[in-house]
Amino acid sequence: MLYQGLGRKTKFVTFGSLIFVLYLSLNLLILPLVAANTNNSYAQSTTSVALSASPRTLPGFKNYLMLGVAGDNSSESESWVKNTAPWDLRYQYLVGNVNDPGSNWTAWDSPKGQFATNFLNDSDKLNTIPVFTYYCLLNSPSGGDERLADLSHLNNSSTMYNYYSNFKLLLDKVQAYGKTTIIHIEPDLWGYMEDTAINGFHSDDASKVGAAVSSSGYGDVVNGLPDNFVGFAQALIKLRDKYAPNALLAYHNSSWGSLTDVDLNTDPNADLAAVARHNANFYLSLNANFDLIFDDMTDRDAAYYAQSDGGKHWWDITNQRLPNFGQYARYLAYLHQFTQKPLVEWQIPLGNTVMRSMNNTKSHWQDNKIQYFLGANYAQNLAAYANAGVVALLFGSGNAQTTDFLDGARDGITNPNPINGNNTVSTVSDDDGGYLRQQAANYYKAPYSLQLTVPPTATTAPVATTAPVTPTPVSSGCRANCSNRYLLPLVANQAGDTTTYLTLQNMSNTAANVTVQYYGNANGNSGPQDNWQIAANGQIAFLPNLANGQQANGIISSDQPLNVLLSESVPTGGSAFNVLSQAGATLYAPLAANNYLGFTTALTIFNAGDATSNVSLQFYDQNGNVVNAATQNFQLTAHTSQIFNQAGAALNSNLLYWAKISGSNGSQLVAQVLETNPNIQFTATFNALPQLANTLYAPAIFKGAYGFNTGLAVANPNGSQADLTVKYYNTDGNLVFSQTGSLPAYGTWSVYQGGLDNLPANFNGSATISSTQPLVAMVNENGGGSKAGSYTALNKGQQKIGLPVMAAGAYGGYFTGTTLLNVSTSPISLTFHYINTNGSNAGSKTFSLNPNASFQLFQGNTDPTLGPILPTGFFGTAQITSNRPDSLVATTNAVNDSLFYTYTEPSL
Repeated sequence: MLYQGLGRKTKFVTFGSLIFVLYLSLNLLILPLVAANTNNSYAQSTTSVALSASPRTLPGFKNYLMLGVAGDNSSESESWVKNTAPWDLRYQYLVGNVNDPGSNWTAWDSPKGQFATNFLNDSDKLNTIPVFTYYCLLNSPSGGDERLADLSHLNNSSTMYNYYSNFKLLLDKVQAYGKTTIIHIEPDLWGYMEDTAINGFHSDDASKVGAAVSSSGYGDVVNGLPDNFVGFAQALIKLRDKYAPNALLAYHNSSWGSLTDVDLNTDPNADLAAVARHNANFYLSLNANFDLIFDDMTDRDAAYYAQSDGGKHWWDITNQRLPNFGQYARYLAYLHQFTQKPLVEWQIPLGNTVMRSMNNTKSHWQDNKIQYFLGANYAQNLAAYANAGVVALLFGSGNAQTTDFLDGARDGITNPNPINGNNTVSTVSDDDGGYLRQQAANYYKAPYSLQLTVPPTATTAPVATTAPVTPTPVSSGCRANCSNRYLLPLVANQAGDTTTYLTLQNMSNTAANVTVQYYGNANGNSGPQDNWQIAANGQIAFLPNLANGQQANGIISSDQPLNVLLSESVPTGGSAFNVLSQAGATLYAPLAANNYLGFTTALTIFNAGDATSNVSLQFYDQNGNVVNAATQNFQLTAHTSQIFNQAGAALNSNLLYWAKISGSNGSQLVAQVLETNPNIQFTATFNALPQLANTLYAPAIFKGAYGFNTGLAVANPNGSQADLTVKYYNTDGNLVFSQTGSLPAYGTWSVYQGGLDNLPANFNGSATISSTQPLVAMVNENGGGSKAGSYTALNKGQQKIGLPVMAAGAYGGYFTGTTLLNVSTSPISLTFHYINTNGSNAGSKTFSLNPNASFQLFQGNTDPTLGPILPTGFFGTAQITSNRPDSLVATTNAVNDSLFYTYTEPSL
């Protein structure tokens, strides 16, 4: 049968002020539908089952950004797909009331469920991956407020029994098909439930929302799964694992579930990272290993919406005003970073402003999404989306009224008078004038290559590199799709006895166009620029374009993702830290001191936003008491920075402190902490961080190993006591010693590993910090003299790590050494790739690493069994990849005869 399908639904957040009234009046209705635990904690659900524990591959996916369209079993649709372009995917809604077997998708053809089988088989003939948008919960039955209807159905045991049974039938059909099939689960449902958790419980935790799982009585999900939304997600994974392991399950993300709709955002100060973090936290709290995340940037053509919203859904194709495509790419990049899942943009509207057929009537509504993604500048425009983790674009109509790529209006070839400059004559009956078929066919002549997760493995011996040379600037740097930003609190050229050096690593397989804009640190005025083009997977290192004696701050903009290292030289030595891409309205510096055992800190705070920020700088002692005498309240205008030295009478020289930096709403602050001890030539730099975590990782911990000792400082920036455990593991992953203790509210704690009796002499390993409250922490490394550095403890693992500086006797004898730690619960395989500054491969090797085990690779290595041998004088980068997501953290030390520094891969 031909099913025209329900499109995307009206979003809960678009009801405007009505929502507030409804929410107040319906609270009593909502409460019975949520899980019994009403604690407002933001802690994620601890419920877990062994479901698809290993990362799953995406069989059938290509090494380019794939395209797909909506489809059905009609001959018209299948003929269009076959004859227009070599489409990679096509999707079909499966809908209906699961309580009424005669009306849902299972009854569309005979025997029961045959419609799905026909779609699968026809997709195979068309050489496309079949995609089912499984959309049955809301329709069981449909009607009323969608969020409340979903909640009601989720908590109806009889409905959910039928739901799981219905879903299992689809899995049976997919298993019989035997090839890769994507099942896209319940668009909008996840956003509604995230909204419910946040609005009702001030939490990103999906376990707050109730659902009938075990209580449904459905046999395969009865045992071991909780009756909440976490259990619902895990039930779907469990059923898939048992009945159709060839199915890829797709979670549906809705930015508006966080209560901020990025689709419509016009606020230039909106914290896209915070929106993505809320969305990601809700997904991660499910503890369900979906294979993909589907996202929809909008559900109908902009001109269709303009009938009622005055044009709010039009995105600026030039990315000059909001909403626009660049903003959305930045949001997706954060979402991908936080979830480590490949993204699919789904149901992209079909309207265009090119063809005469598009006259803003039924089925002929204008939009510009296809022009942006498949128009003349498609490669340039797709770059930011591919780098944000997008692997496919699916185009389709949101409902029967919106633009179609078939002749849905049944009005044949149409060429009404042009409007809005759409002068191209249509020659086919497609309601969009044939624009999609034309542009897709053109795209497939040169599809956009996706960035490989690792460079190609070297097949020949490493090529010796020449001595590092100063790069040559280009006349223009990043001018379009500059969605990757890195924030520099302080750069200097022999100013105040400080000189800084920047190293930029290109993390993509496409050349990166980069602009470094410097600002006057006192007045925020735009200053000079550095413009660069960095080879694919390549690297450049340079002094900032500043006059002697000048200091500034800056913002790096790039059309490709970078890893940025800032190193600085001061009279007491040298230090380095990874430059952050994420700003925040609140920052936490885990350590501050005023001549404590000779150690003193200085904070540089930079306002990277475009508006003035009212800032408060507060210091807390180990008991959680704020030091009022040290509190600073001040204004930072846009693009200005200020340095605060803790030397003075306000902080007690016998105590360690931590610092909280708070800006006014929407502030985009970053800060670095310089820690010095002139008595022992100690110099170290680390970041104040915009986020906390309940688990932190310190990959390099020493007690006498290599002549180094470490010290750990932990701060509790919460109003409640934090009970914490610090576990020390040796390099084999064996637990050596555990410390437990409590930090008072707003308190801090430090421990010197060199003085721990329970650690053996020459201990070389790592530490994991677990707490009942989210914390921030940092580690000092001291090897005597100027051999000292620091790093902030990392809050999560990654699957791919970039190391911007790798050296084997370069720059006056610098060598680096890297420590990698497996923070996952399973053994991993990791591949360590060295890369020359021009992006060519300089050697690679694969290693195995057990849980909690760490691996150290010295770049001066001369034993081929321990890793690639680098030529003398090598200066380049490395990329390390794991076969498991969220599994790696790393630190790197760089040392020559007189200087030493440490840096980590940021995990924000």
